[in-house]
Amino acid sequence: MGDAHSIMGRGEIAGHSIDITADIAVRVEVIKGLDIDGPLLLPNAEDLPRIVRPFSEEERKQFAELSQDLGVVPELDMLPVQFIGTGKDLNTATNNAVTRAARFMNMSEDEILNRGTVSGEVQISRLPGVVQLSLQVPRRVLESKGLWNLVSEHYTL
Repeated sequence: MGDAHSIMGRGEIAGHSIDITADIAVRVEVIKGLDIDGPLLLPNAEDLPRIVRPFSEEERKQFAELSQDLGVVPELDMLPVQFIGTGKDLNTATNNAVTRAARFMNMSEDEILNRGTVSGEVQISRLPGVVQLSLQVPRRVLESKGLWNLVSEHYTL
């Protein structure tokens, strides 16, 4: 599990923090046949960056009204997933997370970069090279991987 911290700034920039002992409970589900090359995280909604949290009913209503005004159909059936990227430095780790997300979502890396720029976030987990790439993943992708029920249950939709 690693070491537990009573306090630590994002990235543990000096390579240390205030360590403590801890009892940790983690729920892990192994999904047989899921072809991924790195972990997927489903943080609690309140621990996610604001931009990738599940849409509220009010936000869905506002999107519906705006889409009618603009004549577009927004993709609203999406839920957040975090892709972990690792490497010798933050750029390599970010590229690794983008590659993992692109493979998982069956999208180009350019599309993942654009989704991450417009409606996602990269967070430094630890220096020199671990990041969390938070993205809204479309329902159709999660369903194709057999994950929609698990993720929607986690976010209580």
